[in-house]
Amino acid sequence: MTIFRHYRQTLINNFVETLGIEDLIKRTGLSFSTANFEDIYTEIHQRPELNDIRDELEQIVYDYFKGMELPNEPTIYDHLVLSLRNKDFIATFNWDPFWVTGKCPAGLKHTASAHIFSLDNRLSTL
Repeated sequence: MTIFRHYRQTLINNFVETLGIEDLIKRTGLSFSTANFEDIYTEIHQRPELNDIRDELEQIVYDYFKGMELPNEPTIYDHLVLSLRNKDFIATFNWDPFWVTGKCPAGLKHTASAHIFSLDNRLSTL
């Protein structure tokens, strides 16, 4: 199930394909032993001679996430958050830009803000 309109479900191992950046990755001239986007990006980032490709890649990734919209109808995740009790919490390693920007469905940010903890230090506890 995809919760974002116009976006198929994305995994880190199919992100290159999802973004349609296979040709950009080939332009690096590197051979990657993995399809994992984080590994590919790390290798590109570590090579100063690939700064132009890295900048282009970063813009494509930025534009992809910037264009995401939540659907108008509640998702299964909305129902999960709304069902939280005071003693419950969500612990996640995933970074969710909708919590940070306040674009989460109406009422959810206030309902669950004390119950969401990011375990990867990209978000402080909301």
